[in-house]
Amino acid sequence: MEQTENGWDVYFSEKKDKVGLMHYNDEAAACKGMKNEIRKMMELIYGLTWAEERQI
Repeated sequence: MEQTENGWDVYFSEKKDKVGLMHYNDEAAACKGMKNEIRKMMELIYGLTWAEERQI
């Protein structure tokens, strides 16, 4: 996760390449997006997951 001039970028890095780059306008949305991507990876690799946050 990296702060840019106009928001936040969330990505995975492979050497110097940014893989799966997603841009968010605020830090809270970027953190939520990163958490969701980690959740999906854990489910694919290890079969572990947790419930996504409910919208109130």
